[in-house]
Order: sequence, then C-alpha cells, then structure tokens
Amino acid sequence: MLYRPPLRIHSRPVDGEHMPRRRLWAFMIGVAGIAGTALLGAALAAAQLLLGEDSRPRSAEPVPRHSEAASAQAVSARRNAMAWAPYRQYADVGSSPRSSARSNRPEGASMLLPASTVIGRLDVATGYPMTAEGAVAQLAAIDVAAWRAGQVGPATAIVRTWTDSSMLTSSGRQMIDLMDRWPKTGARPLMDVDALSIVPRMALIKGSDGPHWHVVCIVVDLSGGHRPMAPLSSFTHCERMIWVQSRWMIEGKEPLRRLENVSIDSSRAYALGFQQLQSAPAPFAIH
Repeated sequence: MLYRPPLRIHSRPVDGEHMPRRRLWAFMIGVAGIAGTALLGAALAAAQLLLGEDSRPRSAEPVPRHSEAASAQAVSARRNAMAWAPYRQYADVGSSPRSSARSNRPEGASMLLPASTVIGRLDVATGYPMTAEGAVAQLAAIDVAAWRAGQVGPATAIVRTWTDSSMLTSSGRQMIDLMDRWPKTGARPLMDVDALSIVPRMALIKGSDGPHWHVVCIVVDLSGGHRPMAPLSSFTHCERMIWVQSRWMIEGKEPLRRLENVSIDSSRAYALGFQQLQSAPAPFAIH
C-alpha cells in the first residue's frame, strides 16, 4: 500500500477581521477630511447669515438719496455764490478749460470768440463749442438777434426761447426794458435797425463750474444811430450760461446780481477783468 502524506488546508482570514494598519489609517484620515469640510461649510454659511448685507463689497452699496440731495445743494450754493458775487470776487474762479480767456489781464487784453456753425431757433446763431468763450459768443448772439428784431415783442420771444426755463431772468428783463424805453427818449425807433449798430465789444468770464456752466458778461455797443437823448450808448448783460443738448442756453435761475454798467474800453472795465472781443469771421451771422 502506498504512503500518502496528510493533506494540509491553509485558511485565510476573512476581510475585516484582521484589517491591516495602513488601510485602517487611510480610512480614518478620509473620514476626518470629510468631517472637516462639512464643518467649514457650516461655519461659512453661519457667518454669511449673521453678517447679512454688511458682507457685500462697499462698491455694491447704492448711494443714499440724501447724499445725492446734499451734493445737488452744494452745487446750487456754489453757483449761486458765483452769480451773486461782485465782478472781481469770482473773476478767476473756475475749472473749465479756457482756450484764450484769462481774467484781470492788463489794458488791451483780448478774448477770441469762436465762429458760429449753424443758425438756430428764431434765426439766432449757434453751434459754438463747449468752452467759456463759446458761452460768451452764444450770449452775444442772443443779444444781437434780440436787438435787431426791431420790436420788444419779438425780442422778448428770442430771449425766452434761448432760456432753458422759457422765463426771463432779471438781467433779461432789464435789457427788454431798455429796448422798450429806447424809442421814447428821442433815439431812432428800434424798427430802424439799420441805423442802430449792435456790436458786442467786451466780455468777462465771471465764474465757472465745470466746462458746461459759466457766468459771463458782455458789453454791447449801441452807439450806432445814437442821439444825445438815448438812454445808453452801451449795455452790460450778465447771465448764467448752461450747456443743454449740445448748445449753450441762458439758465433761467436767480439770484443774479444786477451789476454796474461798464463803459467800453474804460480803465474801470479793464480793472474789473473785462477784455476786448476779437471775433472769427461773422461770429453772430447778423448780415
């Protein structure tokens, strides 16, 4: 009979009964990572809930309405101060870029006015640039057209049309009153416009608040056809000028100081900062 060795059976441990240490450590680290991530997310959510709107960037916060109102009031107060001040006080104040105008120059200084590029409403020259000199040129063009209208009614319509509020300012009413008195003092009737020379001779940029707002004054020569009983040989007209829809207009707001009437080419006019006007060809298109 043959000899057979005994059969040996090797049994393996069942998974989980004797887990190796490496796998156990890996399992524990994974569980800890998941738990840490969950805790971090919960903490961030709680912080967002507690902080609420304060956690937003400052740039995203809307500007309070009271701040806008305060800013508008500050602008209005600043502009009113310029309009109400005497000639000299605000002659050099302003932030607009000026192409040629500088106040308080010595006698003989001049200001170059730009030419008009188009004829606007009621045949008033316009199209002047958004500069202080452009504002001066527009006021001069309004005055030239008003005086050459020949009658108080059409002249008033011109000034109203070129005022943003369609209401005459105190300075505008003063000019219309002068027109109304003109025929009654012995001077030629306004209808005889060919005998009345209307030429802007001097100007002053009294104050500026940015490139789109200025207080300007012009001195208009009324000496043509002048008679001894005529009320004035020149007229000084000051207005707030504002840039509206790509053109200059008179801003129909008060207060606006009623300033003295200065004489053309006088030492007093130069001392106050007025300058002689030099114009591009046909600046007011009056012919």
